[in-house]
Amino acid sequence: MDPGWKIIPVLNKKDCEEISQSIQEDILNTTFGLTGEMKNAKKCPNIWQLFTDPKLREEYLDNSKCIWQNNFSQKPLVSKSCGMTNIYHNPLVREKILFNPDIINSITEEYEKKLDEKEEIIYAKGPERVSIKPKGSTNMDRHIDDNFQEHELRIQGFVTLQMNKSKQGNMSAVGSIEILSNFNWYFDAYSLFIENNPEHESETFNSEKNPIILDKTFQNSIEPFNEWLQEKFYSDTIKRKYYNFLKEHPLPEDFQKIVWEFPPLKNGDLFIWDSRCPHRNTKNKSDVSRIVAYVSLYPISTWEKMGKPNILNMFLGKEKSLNGEKNRDNREEKEFYKDDWKQRVSIDKTDPLIQKLLNLK
Repeated sequence: MDPGWKIIPVLNKKDCEEISQSIQEDILNTTFGLTGEMKNAKKCPNIWQLFTDPKLREEYLDNSKCIWQNNFSQKPLVSKSCGMTNIYHNPLVREKILFNPDIINSITEEYEKKLDEKEEIIYAKGPERVSIKPKGSTNMDRHIDDNFQEHELRIQGFVTLQMNKSKQGNMSAVGSIEILSNFNWYFDAYSLFIENNPEHESETFNSEKNPIILDKTFQNSIEPFNEWLQEKFYSDTIKRKYYNFLKEHPLPEDFQKIVWEFPPLKNGDLFIWDSRCPHRNTKNKSDVSRIVAYVSLYPISTWEKMGKPNILNMFLGKEKSLNGEKNRDNREEKEFYKDDWKQRVSIDKTDPLIQKLLNLK
């Protein structure tokens, strides 16, 4: 993961199509099926644009507010910017992604390269949501899912399941991820850069919020930061001055230019990245919804610091996944599938991999 991210092919075309179809059915069922709007919704030429186009909702739906949780407009069931949805317990996502040995091993290997001591890698915060960005979705804010004051070792990841193939040469047009490559190398050094440049507002990095939304000050500082690194940290004089800092936070031997870029993802790819890299997904201008399923694994030490929450109960739907925001849960999913909910969230507690990932000891 030299630039701070890595692409690993993990799923075939058939798996991607099958999982994508299942996710889409879940989202439509828990939105339009649960509210009795499915028949109306299916009349729309592109049913997914009902999530992003208020005029279409007024035209086709009796209840235009059904895309919001309990008709409350501040809680959309599909976010127009990030595309996150409240689906946590899709059986195919569990089988093919969350408990896929190839995916788990790929992420675990990257953790082992970074950990000082070997640790178990588990689902400390429970299952993660899926994301679907239909046409009309907006740009997500550039942000960082880490804290400049207290870095938490984390490798983030998702599997790309569906994306417009014809436009994959232009990743910015399909709702894909944009990432600040190589910032992971200089995450700690950035605070020194700000401190030594009074014209930059310190509030850019003096935030305890997670994720941290990056303002224009940060975005405008990337090129000057690149220049500052080359000038300051790659001269013997400055290396002596910052000896103690560099001893604790060593820099790469060769200069790694920091740049925003779109990784060349394809359907079936696992994309993993260092949580110290700022990122976002962009608006989808194509007619094909971009679908990804997130995989959020952590070292067991993270789980211990959190007070050892019950991971099994989160996977059984008995407790809210800690990966979700405080005002989001799986109530619609649980209500629509109430007749077969136990089967939908069943866990094979005899499976060694599941025992490890859910810390069932």
